[in-house]
Amino acid sequence: MQTQLGPQLHGVSLPAAEPVSSMQWYVKHFGFDVYMVEKERIVLGLAGSNTVLWLLHCERIPQAKPAECPLIQLQIEGVEAFRDQLVLAGLKPSELVHSKDELAFLCSDPDGNAIRCFSIRP
Repeated sequence: MQTQLGPQLHGVSLPAAEPVSSMQWYVKHFGFDVYMVEKERIVLGLAGSNTVLWLLHCERIPQAKPAECPLIQLQIEGVEAFRDQLVLAGLKPSELVHSKDELAFLCSDPDGNAIRCFSIRP
């Protein structure tokens, strides 16, 4: 019997005014690995994930209302300590939001793309 696989998410693309600077930011603050660097695009990934992040060069970054913007979500063990590291590095993440099931905060990359960092409560 042959098993059929459904769709699999390969990657997410984000606009970047300066892809190399954005790449360095993701590597420094989130530990992304660099898979490919080309003139107009850069591909990043995280260990243990099959999904890649494409940084695509855009002369003009689209501006949208927060509810219309893409949101990258990263599950991070020890999200409180991770947030503290970002603050020490000079970033300005939001305050931690405590819910019944998780802790979370938001931050933005150099191009204004939103990133939600969270950890699941035990």
